[in-house]
Amino acid sequence: MTMTVLVGSAAVFTLSTSTFNREMAVTEATLIDAPVRSDARAWGGLRLSEVRFRSIRAADLGILHSFVHHLSPETGYKRLLSPRTPSDDELRRWSAIDPATECALVAVVGPEDQEELIGVARFVVESPGEADFAIVLADAWQGLGLGRELMSRLVDAARLWGLRKVRGDVLATNTGMIALARRSGFAARRSGIVSTLSLDLQRQS
Repeated sequence: MTMTVLVGSAAVFTLSTSTFNREMAVTEATLIDAPVRSDARAWGGLRLSEVRFRSIRAADLGILHSFVHHLSPETGYKRLLSPRTPSDDELRRWSAIDPATECALVAVVGPEDQEELIGVARFVVESPGEADFAIVLADAWQGLGLGRELMSRLVDAARLWGLRKVRGDVLATNTGMIALARRSGFAARRSGIVSTLSLDLQRQS
């Protein structure tokens, strides 16, 4: 049995159901089991074991809503390239993702029944072998190494999916994101107020 994934009216890729399920399981295991790569001293004294990385779930709508609505106006603007606040429908869509064409990773802290979301990284397959990505961190967790952790896991997931390239647009003034991407092997190309970040996974592997 094969699975053909459609985005709009275009077929993005075709996988056997068994291959798709196996790759999803491997991706999930990689997110949970991968060791933290950042310097422990950069995490503001919080034990690394207290930060958990996993795939997003539909049940995360509540903590995603709280996360988004506690972002500073500057951070929210950098994420959406707009001053608007995401609608509830958008937040539902971002938490209840389509696992056939989307991957979304979260970083959380706190007890499992009272989790606090502190970072999200995601990609969406837009054409065969290519995906758009985005990362956003809670303001208090920026500059501590969390972005590097999420980026590393997102790139690992993209490779497991067999993607050739990941890309994303950011404000050219978002120097922190651009620096993070460059340290992760991305190329940055500026056009006006926007910089496009791209990573050729075939060249890097």
